[in-house]
Amino acid sequence: MSEVFRFAGRVVPDHRPLTIAYSPKFERKPSLENEPECVIEVSISEGKFQVAIEVERYTDQGAMALFQAAWDAVQRLADTAGFIDAVPYSTIVGFIEKPDGSIKHLALGDTHLRSLGSFTHDDLETIADMLIADLAFGQAMSDLLSMLSKTHYAPISYGRVTESIARLVAPSDKPKTMWTKTRSELRVSEEYLRKLTDISTDPRHGKRTPISAAVNRELSEMAWQLMNRYVHYRIRGAELPEEDYPKLAI
Repeated sequence: MSEVFRFAGRVVPDHRPLTIAYSPKFERKPSLENEPECVIEVSISEGKFQVAIEVERYTDQGAMALFQAAWDAVQRLADTAGFIDAVPYSTIVGFIEKPDGSIKHLALGDTHLRSLGSFTHDDLETIADMLIADLAFGQAMSDLLSMLSKTHYAPISYGRVTESIARLVAPSDKPKTMWTKTRSELRVSEEYLRKLTDISTDPRHGKRTPISAAVNRELSEMAWQLMNRYVHYRIRGAELPEEDYPKLAI
């Protein structure tokens, strides 16, 4: 006997509640470890959505393994309407309803990445002033955070963030000099930077090569630490002492 659970949330913009008179339903074969076989049905009505997922046996681990698939499905349905309406609809997952009817609220975020940073809300004013005043810096930060808020954007984000930071460090230099100065000023190895930029080459040029969860985790940590290092560099306005900022390397 199968069990059904649901991811649910809303579609923005809120002032233009989206309703789609089509609820696609399809079978999904496992594509990742710990992902169970399932049947997915997606619906959007009056600015709210639900993704009903039927599995042989519900587990919390299995449900969260299907989170990305569920989010992909509802966002693609919203994107179809967005293409027709020329409106960039975005889906925000709010909670999961388990087969027993209990609700668990969800929020996008990454506590592990948060633990890698060294800034607190006491630093907010200083960092915000820099991001608002410097368009390129602000866009680099947006690219970093987009890897948490946009499905499958992370591989593109790694390269964009890395190259943006290098250009911020050496805005007028030719590429070879730019990368040399970035490695020196931020105390980061060539291999570290190259790993972040190489992985983004294919997706940035339209070749959507699947990347494992383990690789995504490693590279997201590296990109986060690189941005953390650059923010320190901007605040100090000077070289980073070796004793406080050991070399970022792999």
